[in-house]
Amino acid sequence: GAYVVTFKEAALRTSVAELSGLSERLLALQLERAARAQSAIGTGVSLLQAKARGRLRGAARRRGRAAVKRLALLQKRRTFLLGRRALDADECHDLSPVPCPSFADYMDSFLGGVEDLVDELKLRMSDAETQCRGDLDGLAARIARLKHQSDDSGVAFATAVAEQSELASSRHMQRDQVRRLSQEIGHSAEQCQDQLGDATEAMCSAKVLARELAVAAEGFVGACEVTDWVAGPCSEPCGSAGQQNLTRRVVYAPGDSPVCPPLEMTRKCNVKPCPVDGVMGRWQEWSQCSQACGGGTRSRHRQVLRRAEHGGLPTGETMQQEQCNIQPCDQDCVLSAWTSWSNCSKVCEGGHRARVRHVLRPALGDGGCPEEHDPQRHQSEPCNQEACRASPPLQCRSSLDLVFALDSSGSMGEAGFGAAKNLISNVVGRMAFVGTDGGILAQVGAVTFAQSVTQVQSLTSDSAGLLASMKVAAWKPSATNTGQALAVAGQMFEQRGRANTPPVVVVVTDGTPVSSYILRSEAARLKDQGIRLVFVLVGDGIKRRTAEAWASEPGRENVLRAHTAAALQEAA
Repeated sequence: GAYVVTFKEAALRTSVAELSGLSERLLALQLERAARAQSAIGTGVSLLQAKARGRLRGAARRRGRAAVKRLALLQKRRTFLLGRRALDADECHDLSPVPCPSFADYMDSFLGGVEDLVDELKLRMSDAETQCRGDLDGLAARIARLKHQSDDSGVAFATAVAEQSELASSRHMQRDQVRRLSQEIGHSAEQCQDQLGDATEAMCSAKVLARELAVAAEGFVGACEVTDWVAGPCSEPCGSAGQQNLTRRVVYAPGDSPVCPPLEMTRKCNVKPCPVDGVMGRWQEWSQCSQACGGGTRSRHRQVLRRAEHGGLPTGETMQQEQCNIQPCDQDCVLSAWTSWSNCSKVCEGGHRARVRHVLRPALGDGGCPEEHDPQRHQSEPCNQEACRASPPLQCRSSLDLVFALDSSGSMGEAGFGAAKNLISNVVGRMAFVGTDGGILAQVGAVTFAQSVTQVQSLTSDSAGLLASMKVAAWKPSATNTGQALAVAGQMFEQRGRANTPPVVVVVTDGTPVSSYILRSEAARLKDQGIRLVFVLVGDGIKRRTAEAWASEPGRENVLRAHTAAALQEAA
């Protein structure tokens, strides 16, 4: 069966039984870590290890599942072993007492874990609220677009109905005009026919009379013969002021003084209304596109200022439509070309070099985009595989800004804190701070962190001053505020960090932080700024997989472990 760690005192177990299932499990994890980290027997909080009846659910123990999911499964077990008030003697045995400073540190981590769960739930609620608000805004925008389209369609329909009505009215008017003109033309034709008949009869009578006069009286000269009238151009194309000249010539004139009719005449012409061209107003602005992508339409309108009359040029269209936003709604992101290969991360013992592709344009809609460490965006290859030489020790001559963050909490212990200080001394002793040309190669700073953070030394190239400051740094047994330590380290780079110089933070710690949420947030922020994070784990209180999520990529190079303080001392 499974084993859990709980308090030896029944009163404390009774208090634990009143906690929620999630809090119970978090407390059990911290007690287990405290017991595992304690190697020396001394005065402190008494614990015992109890054997559970049966096993925990497989889904709660399966590797790779999120912690919240595991805890949610355990929450259903309201009679979890940790809360049992009475334990049989054969079910448990005593563990080494945990010193009070160390125990207080682990309890602070327990409290921080509960607060992280609360913050995570609040964050999920905020994300859900933001998602709902975004969906509502999207629906509201779509409703507004549809309403705008409906308004445009209504305007277009009303315009079309008005135009149809005007065209029907104009058709009726033109039909009436044609009917009246046809009647007038018919009546005028009859009159002209009668006048032509009268004129023909008069002409015949005049010719008969002329022949008779010629026979009866000698010397009668007779009438002239003239051509038909030739009409000249009209002075006006329309209206009532047009004048037209008509002329004709004499074909035959008998005698010396013939009596001829007039050879010129003026008459009115083009007596009709002048045509009036239609006039259109200016186009309005284009409406919004009906779709943000995938091909929509937009329209614009203009008004008819004056209708065409009497054969004038007709008016044009009152509405135009065109396609817009024809680009696909779902587009994959656009990536840049590969960058150049980086320098090797290590000078020996197997490092790596990498190259990346940046996102030039994010994905749209349901388009995809590879993750930051996807092979399409991130490639790495091994380098410097040869073993490091043992003697003489290698010396770092790289340009570097380095900040050490040392855990001085209660769980680290005074011996562990001293081993961490010795680690800094030895590392600094193998660094070159000044180049051959006299320029500064490296700057090193240091902070210690427990419940609060102390800046021991700002970034400096004075190795002696750094070691002197580290020598007086004191152990402060309290909680493990790793997130705040990363925040202070980031501020140190902002204050005295150098441009174009790689920044690195080395965190030496042994226990879980007060707030994993704050640590994750600060670690992500520093990594986004291009700061390399290296974690040196002392003991087995932190899982390597957890630390690799905090550290820079690749985790196998940026997470180191010393199983004891003595091992850390030897590694230094």
